[in-house]
Amino acid sequence: MDEKWVIKHLIAVPVEDVMKPITGRVARVDYWWLEKDGCVYRAKSFGAYQCNRDRRIVETVYGKLIKESGFTARHIPVAYVEARQ
Repeated sequence: MDEKWVIKHLIAVPVEDVMKPITGRVARVDYWWLEKDGCVYRAKSFGAYQCNRDRRIVETVYGKLIKESGFTARHIPVAYVEARQ
């Protein structure tokens, strides 16, 4: 995976957008998120946010991006996301 892959397959969402409690959203508590430049990411095709309760999963799946492209695994205590259908 490289940044071209990210552009093709993921959508950047400002961290502030997932920090706001909004009616109808689902709370994700104690998750680690793929993050860069104040944005977290979700899949374009099926909408899944790129996060996991286990930091090691995020660091393993996105290890190359974290090592080479300035991405990080960021802990967000409580995030609010749209419910997936």
